[in-house]
Amino acid sequence: MDDLLYISELIRKSWSDKLTETEKKYLDTWISKSEANRRLFEAGKERLERDLLNLEQYDIESATKRIFARVENNTENVASLPGITNRKKLWWMAAASAIFIVAFGIWVFRPSQVEPQAKHTPSQIEQDSLKIIPGGNNAVLTLSDGSLIILDSAADGLISNQGTAKVIKLESGKLAYNTVSSGKAASPVYNTISTPRGGQYQVTLPDGTVVWLNSASSVSFPTVFDETARQIKITGEVYLEVAPLINNSNQAKIPFVVKIASSSGTHVGEVQVLGTHFNINAYDDEGAVRTTLLEGAVKCINGSNNMILRPGQQANFSGSRISVKNDIDTDRVIAWKNGTFLFDSEDIESIMRQISRWYDIKVSYKGVISKEAFSGIVSRSSDLEQVLKIMEAGGVKFSIEGRKIIVMQ
Repeated sequence: MDDLLYISELIRKSWSDKLTETEKKYLDTWISKSEANRRLFEAGKERLERDLLNLEQYDIESATKRIFARVENNTENVASLPGITNRKKLWWMAAASAIFIVAFGIWVFRPSQVEPQAKHTPSQIEQDSLKIIPGGNNAVLTLSDGSLIILDSAADGLISNQGTAKVIKLESGKLAYNTVSSGKAASPVYNTISTPRGGQYQVTLPDGTVVWLNSASSVSFPTVFDETARQIKITGEVYLEVAPLINNSNQAKIPFVVKIASSSGTHVGEVQVLGTHFNINAYDDEGAVRTTLLEGAVKCINGSNNMILRPGQQANFSGSRISVKNDIDTDRVIAWKNGTFLFDSEDIESIMRQISRWYDIKVSYKGVISKEAFSGIVSRSSDLEQVLKIMEAGGVKFSIEGRKIIVMQ
């Protein structure tokens, strides 16, 4: 283990060209020892690059400091890694440099990935969860005629002509709608993009608005917006960066309206915006629909009630009411969009709902459910094994039966 720790430190230093000549020779010797070592080194680089791209817009350092400050002020029910302190705290990652530990270090020490060691007996989690991988860019496009296109397997380039718009799959895997004519279709043409559990996707709408879809979510929209209003419908969780759009005839801003529906299609509220960045979480199992504003202004409407939000505020739709929370940690709210799980004093049920959607697994509980709160950061590209092992270190126990996780005390 000491040798592996030293090797992992050399690999980390090699990424920033900080190896001494002696260290470089030692690492080169280790890499050349076997094909398994070489593959491990290359896979580590690829994984780091992917995770850094995911975390590119995410301020890990400030988020970590924020979590630590909150944990220090509320330590009574926060679970911890054994041996770090007598108080119950769980700090999944201690600083930005700890991304290395989760994204590569823990993975590099997983016995199934390194050269065989003498008489290692894999844990039950290792044996069962290796076949459960994280989600990815998976989505289905439903065209106006009802035909379906599996987007992750569709070839890059033109996918379909929809009204006066061309549907293009970009090399990045994202979807874009390009209007090819200023003329209007005889009637509105609607498309729907849906992500399964274990899926996510990004699409640029005809007006330039960018939509990110989390797992088990959907967005329905016209392939060409008119000059009076832009309206879409969403389910699940989405993050939107709405493009400002001007009506050419009267130079007025064209409003953007998001209709929010439950998974069964029941209308639960709407959000009206004029160029802004915001997140909507409308999962049925979360208890309330939450709209969080990052930039600009939005008007949340629920029946006869309405509320205008400022950046950093969150509106909660519950029944026919709207309540507002201030000083929301927006980094935590959109962590999913940046490729990260960020938990800030969350209970085990809340955490497992997020994990179950991303890894497409079922979760059940045995015995008394822990009321302890957990805080930490972990990449969404981590294998399920890594996530569960870290949580087990905080005192939670798991049993795995196929694609079902049983949480135990």
